Amino acid sequence: MQEKRKFRTRAVFLILVWVLLLVLSLSLLSILASLFASYPQGQSVSSLSWAGYIIEKDSNSKFEVMGVNASWIVPKVNVSSGDGYSSAWIGIGGQSDKSLIQVGTEHDVVNGQDTYTAWYELLPSFAVRLTSIAVSPGDTMIASINIDIHTLMCVFQSKK
Repeated sequence: MQEKRKFRTRAVFLILVWVLLLVLSLSLLSILASLFASYPQGQSVSSLSWAGYIIEKDSNSKFEVMGVNASWIVPKVNVSSGDGYSSAWIGIGGQSDKSLIQVGTEHDVVNGQDTYTAWYELLPSFAVRLTSIAVSPGDTMIASINIDIHTLMCVFQSKK
C-alpha cells in the first residue's frame, strides 16, 4: 500500500514538473515570437543565378539596415574544360530600390585558368577590382559595410 502511495506521489510530481516545463517553454516561445515580429522580416531566396538572405522593410517598419558584416573562406575552384564563375559577397540595398553597395570575392575559371579577386560595387557604377587585396583559395575574408547619414564605409581584408 505504501509503495502505491510513493508511486502516485512521484507520478504527480513528475506530471507537475512536465506541465511547468511546458508552460515555461510556451512563454519563452511567445517572447521570442514578439521579438522577431518587432524586427524586419527576413527570408532566404534561391534562384538559378544566386542565393542569399534578404531583409525587407515594410511601410510600418521603423528599422533600416545600416550595416552588415560577414566572413567567409575563399573556395578552391575546380579547373575544368569549361568556364565557370562564382562569387561570395555582402551588400545593402538593391532589392526594392536602385541603391546598392556590395563587396565580395570572385572565384572563376576562364580558359582553363583559375582566378581569384576582391571587388566592390556601388550602383550605378560598375564593380571595381581591389588589386591591393591578394585573394587565394583558403583565405578568410572579413567584410563590413556601414552606412550613416554622412558617410559610407566599407572595410574588407584578407587573412592568410
